Amino acid sequence: MRTPLSITIMLSVPLLALLGCSSSGDKQAIRAVADDFFIAMETRDAKLASSIMIPEGSFVSVRPGTEGRDIRSFTNSDWLQGMADEERVLRERFLDSPFIIVEKDVAVLFGAYDFHIDGKLNHTGLDIFNFVRTDEGWKLAGGVYTVEPSGQ
Repeated sequence: MRTPLSITIMLSVPLLALLGCSSSGDKQAIRAVADDFFIAMETRDAKLASSIMIPEGSFVSVRPGTEGRDIRSFTNSDWLQGMADEERVLRERFLDSPFIIVEKDVAVLFGAYDFHIDGKLNHTGLDIFNFVRTDEGWKLAGGVYTVEPSGQ
């Protein structure tokens, strides 16, 4: 029997939390960057997005495909350039408080989310975001996420 990824991650959190001893200030700053990412996406604020992201980073998504799973990827730079062309209102939010693990100058945030397009639920999934500490503060380096279309 296979254990779903989300259950495996949730069961691993107590052990991982022991490894990632960090200040609550780091975790608050990382959560603020994730929230700013969602705000930038919804408002198409390329300036805000650029200030919180590493341009060389990338994202990978996994979603159901016609013949199994469909894996897609894009760089942060490509995403930033495409923001101006997006006409739909995109809204993403965490369904609960995400888990955050910090180890020195890197961090991981993961949590369940839902995604709305023009006010309608489009899909849900699990976000796993990677962060790095820079001289300017924490920045979003990229991540992976699942896409579960609504109704499935």
